[in-house]
Amino acid sequence: MKNSKQQGFGVVEAILIIVIIGIIGGAGWYVWSSQQKHYDNIDGTTAPTSTQPTPTTTPSDTYTDSVANFSVKYPTTWKLVTTKATQADLPTVSTTITSPTGTKLLLKTDYGGKGGYCEPKPQDKPYQAGNTCPTAENFSKTAIGETTYGSSYQKGQKIPIYLVESRYESKYMIGLTVEEKYTDTLTGTIKLNSPEMGVYMLEEFFSVYNKNGESQYYVYAYAVGDSEAFLNSSDANTIKTILKSFKFN
Repeated sequence: MKNSKQQGFGVVEAILIIVIIGIIGGAGWYVWSSQQKHYDNIDGTTAPTSTQPTPTTTPSDTYTDSVANFSVKYPTTWKLVTTKATQADLPTVSTTITSPTGTKLLLKTDYGGKGGYCEPKPQDKPYQAGNTCPTAENFSKTAIGETTYGSSYQKGQKIPIYLVESRYESKYMIGLTVEEKYTDTLTGTIKLNSPEMGVYMLEEFFSVYNKNGESQYYVYAYAVGDSEAFLNSSDANTIKTILKSFKFN
């Protein structure tokens, strides 16, 4: 009986020792884990508690044309240079906004002298070498706003301004233009994916009229690239954003 009691006491004692060791081990792990989290917070290695992305915006400046009184917003990383002059004693403004990679967006206001038309010969075909006349083609158009009053043929009307992607011979352009029927401009109706011959003008522009339908000046807004890939480049996408911000003040 004596040996049996001693054996029973030994089992109980062993169980208590195991429980005590477990409690001490758990408390030690808790302390170590708390300290580790503290150190993680110090050196910044813990994952962020929020999965929501931080909103970002591209800083921009505003350019305002002093003659036509239109404005656009452009990235602060792009360089702006403005030149003012006169044409027949009237003020003109020429501005370039250049990307960090060298792509230039031209914004200009002047008066008159817009090239002319060319009469294609029967053997001429679009983009064919040796044509009498150059070939132009529009790929897309997006309305971005309105001009002031239309021409004498459209007196009192507001005319939509379009952002267009186009080709002129081997050059590719992004710019602003309008559809003006029966006016002195060279834009005419904007037809898509329809090569046309007969224009001597590697530029996108439109004319601005007063409320009496009298022509005031021409506004140019365009950029030029050497290949079709330019139309989908990073600079081209920024230029499209700039031109979509175009508005008369």
